Amino acid sequence: TLEIHESVGYADFALRRFYETAKTMPWFSDTLFVITADHTSKQEYAENDNIPGRFHVPLVMIYKDKALPFSPEVLRQPVQHADISATLLDLARFQMPESSHFGESLCRLSRRPGVIVYDFDGYHLIGKNSGLSWWRDDRTANFSVLSPLGGNEKAESDQELIQYLKASAHYYNNGMVRNQLVW
Repeated sequence: TLEIHESVGYADFALRRFYETAKTMPWFSDTLFVITADHTSKQEYAENDNIPGRFHVPLVMIYKDKALPFSPEVLRQPVQHADISATLLDLARFQMPESSHFGESLCRLSRRPGVIVYDFDGYHLIGKNSGLSWWRDDRTANFSVLSPLGGNEKAESDQELIQYLKASAHYYNNGMVRNQLVW
């Protein structure tokens, strides 16, 4: 076990108590609960010590005492925190834009090749079974979602994915600098 396990146990206890109390409140049946974490901790098992493992956090959405019925295909694809707001807007029947740079509703299958994360001066595209890393010095590498600390195979055959990753990073960085990010 790791030192953090005691804290995780307390958080689990606190969430359980909160939820038990919430179930007794009049607003419970009209409330969608979204529970997630904002970061991970040190990995206990080597098989989780990889790029996807460093970003893997729980995400639970509960309405009327039941988990939302997302399709099995959706549950097997990588998702990101930006997908939470897109999902909530979709559930509220808000008209979603046809194309979104920063989140897709979990109510339907994603059209993107994966989710993008930033870590240690590099961008990583995490797909369902594999991924692609691109560092600012223009090195690229493929990795397997299942391999520990992947990124050893030079990515030369994935030019389309490399361009997607670079374009997404460029769009995000310029939007942040200019305060012009558009959904």
